[in-house]
Amino acid sequence: MAQTVRSLLAPVRALFGGTTLLIAGNSLLGVILPLRMEAAGYPVALTGVVMAAYYMGLAFGGLYTKRVILRIGHIRAFSAFAALTAAVCLAYGFFEFPAAWILLRMINGFCIVGMTTSIESWLNDRSSNETRDRVLGFYMLVFYLAIAAGQTLVNLGTGGGSDHLMIASTLIGLSLTPSR
Repeated sequence: MAQTVRSLLAPVRALFGGTTLLIAGNSLLGVILPLRMEAAGYPVALTGVVMAAYYMGLAFGGLYTKRVILRIGHIRAFSAFAALTAAVCLAYGFFEFPAAWILLRMINGFCIVGMTTSIESWLNDRSSNETRDRVLGFYMLVFYLAIAAGQTLVNLGTGGGSDHLMIASTLIGLSLTPSR
C-alpha cells in the first residue's frame, strides 16, 4: 500500500523536530569550541585532543547508554541526556582550561549517543517493516541538514563570547519540547 510522505512521517514528526534542534545545537558546539581554543592561543594539537575526546565519549556511550535506556525508558533517557548536554554546553563557558573541556567533550559524546539511540529506537518502534526504510532515510536527511544548519549558526553572536554556547544549549534544551 503506497503512503504519502505526509502520512508516513506524521507519527514521527515530533522526533524529527527534536532531532533537528538537538543536532543543530551539537553541530554548532563542534564548530565554536575549536574557534574558542584558537582565540585563547591553545596549540593546534591540544585542540585536536580536546575535540577527539568527544569520540571517546561516543565509544563509551555505545557501550553503556543502552543500559540506561533499558533501565529508565526512552523518554526519560532522552530527557536526561538532553538536559545534561545542555548543561555541558553552558559549562564550557565556566571552565577555560583544556582538562575540563576534555571531560566535558567526553560527557557530550556519551549523551549524544544516548539521545540518538533513543530517537532511532523510537523511529524503529513507530514504523512498520514496510515503511522503516523510508522513515530512516528521512531521519538521515533531517540529521545531515541539521548538521549543516547548526554550523551556519556560527555567524550569530559575537566571536569568542558565550553567545554561541547559549545558543547551542538553548537548541538542545528545546529538543525536549514536544511539537505536533
